Amino acid sequence: FYGGAGYINGATSGEFIAYNSSGFPGSFASAEGFDFIGTNLTAAWPRGRQGPVIVRAWRDGEIVYEDHVSISPAGPVYFMADYRDVEKVEFSLENYERIVIDDVSIRR
Repeated sequence: FYGGAGYINGATSGEFIAYNSSGFPGSFASAEGFDFIGTNLTAAWPRGRQGPVIVRAWRDGEIVYEDHVSISPAGPVYFMADYRDVEKVEFSLENYERIVIDDVSIRR
């Protein structure tokens, strides 16, 4: 993966991470629904500190949760979501920077 500080510092579960390509919103979903427990979030590049990560979750086509999480490329921040019975979770930064996502925890 890339040599940016956030990619290296944000990898907490081994050598693989998820990230939002080109800085556009990234998401995961399941029509069956799930509980999103939490995840580690890191800014891939220093510019990612300029705004919080916006985390949104949907149920039946409506946003039911929204949080803003401050992050840094220096290391991950654990976001404890505790979102219940959602169908989609999305991560984005207002300035379209990349977010490193690792150790996602969900429950069915």
